Amino acid sequence: MLINSATAIGFSLLVGSAFAAPCFTPTQNASLTVNVGYTKYQGYFNAKTNFYSWEGIQYGHVERFQQPTTPINLPAIQNAFTTGPFCSQFAANGINPSPALPGAEQCLFLNVYVPPQLRCSNKSAPVVVWIHGGGYGYGYPDFAGPVTSGMGLDNGTTILVTIQYRLGIFGFLAGKEIHNNGNSNLGTFDQIFALKWVNQNIASFGGDPNHVTIWGESAGAGSVMMMTQAFGGALGDSYWQGAIANSPYLPVQYNYDDPVPQTYYNSMVALTNCTGDNNFTCLSNVPYETVFYAGANLTQTLSPYGTWSSNPVTDGRILLAPPSEALYPNKVNGAHMYAGHLTHEGHNFVPPNISTMAGLNAWFDSEYPLISTHLRELVWQIYPDPKYSNGAYSTQSERAAALYGDWTFDCPAYWLASSYFNGTGWKYMDNVGTAYHGSDVAAWFDDPGLTYNEASSRDYILGSLTAFWQTWDPANNPTVVSLGWMPFDTHSSYSQITYQLANNSTNSSTFAYVDTLNAPEPKQCTFLRAIGPQVPE
Repeated sequence: MLINSATAIGFSLLVGSAFAAPCFTPTQNASLTVNVGYTKYQGYFNAKTNFYSWEGIQYGHVERFQQPTTPINLPAIQNAFTTGPFCSQFAANGINPSPALPGAEQCLFLNVYVPPQLRCSNKSAPVVVWIHGGGYGYGYPDFAGPVTSGMGLDNGTTILVTIQYRLGIFGFLAGKEIHNNGNSNLGTFDQIFALKWVNQNIASFGGDPNHVTIWGESAGAGSVMMMTQAFGGALGDSYWQGAIANSPYLPVQYNYDDPVPQTYYNSMVALTNCTGDNNFTCLSNVPYETVFYAGANLTQTLSPYGTWSSNPVTDGRILLAPPSEALYPNKVNGAHMYAGHLTHEGHNFVPPNISTMAGLNAWFDSEYPLISTHLRELVWQIYPDPKYSNGAYSTQSERAAALYGDWTFDCPAYWLASSYFNGTGWKYMDNVGTAYHGSDVAAWFDDPGLTYNEASSRDYILGSLTAFWQTWDPANNPTVVSLGWMPFDTHSSYSQITYQLANNSTNSSTFAYVDTLNAPEPKQCTFLRAIGPQVPE
């Protein structure tokens, strides 16, 4: 039977019986059986990755458009030898060539990886929970690369958990009917549900439930941002203590009943032939494939260029306000933050053929439909014509990319760092290679194709990442300790590290350097904060 009980956030898990630091060996598979309360999972030793592995652990049960619940009780031991089916997903409008992948609706699975060095330790290990990106409409744990290959670079001292969460219309469909009968932001509810599972079960794998870092890139980092502000900060550091947000993705965050999300809901009703007074009930019960292909059609026909049709919304339940209003000190969850972005985040997200002011305005109005014409003109004063940009961009497409990069990735990173002002918020910028969105991922996951310079730069980046999830201080590693990098604090000291290739700037002798900033955010982000409720972001 399904196990349901109310908690402060509307769901709960059974606590698995924990045992401290079990002594695993590759031949002792019996020792790899872990009790998670509703069942037991049998792990295995993966000689290829050199991790003790539990893959395909179901952490939540799905009912369409409802919050997750605890999986059913299963008395038999379950083999955790392969990852679970991924969540249904489809391509973004215009830029993602990947096909629609039906996946599965029952897709709330996670994986646990324990380095062999920890098998007989008497000390609980730090835990990193990886949240994949993909625009809230695409992706799976190894979507950006084999996560375990990067984790092996910190000398096997950290336990890794990777999670799946509902995507697209299954995870983020909104509208009045969804709000009144179910929930929006289900992907975010899923993620927090997974973190509750980690908190209650990770000790059984040798992990420390009080030393957990959530880590994501792009929409994974956006997910970190959403969880950071969830419930107005009421979660505190109960389920995680540290957070890493690499290029946090912030599409327009509408209210759940704004015209755009309501139009998407109405279109789903029409595409599934669920018109009528009981459209929510119909949409909740029509065959999975019907809803899936309607969602794929919706994204390709109604979404702005480079986006999906369903994203997080302000619902007054889990997300109380857009990030421009929500991300402030004393209003956030967790205790430590390491956030940053690349130099040219917006490059691949705008049409490359914008050449006129009329074309620029048409793109802007499609991307930000709630902004008035008057406010749009103020925006172009902040992002002036290319001939007045002091070389920041040379075409109208690059002008659009500069704005999109700031509004969608850069400013959220500044806001996250400055939300942890008492010496616990850290900020970086990555200027390695093209510095386009996602170009940094290969460095984290030990890509063998990296050049010598890229590999050397990677040592700086990974050194900071591993130092953060082990000590909460990314400057506490040999590669950058001498650079004078400091956290944001309340005494007007704002320090940012920039990673680079050793031959691509005036700072050509180093792979990283530190800037002292005059303010916790650039003027573009201060402007966006001021107009955030009107964007809304």
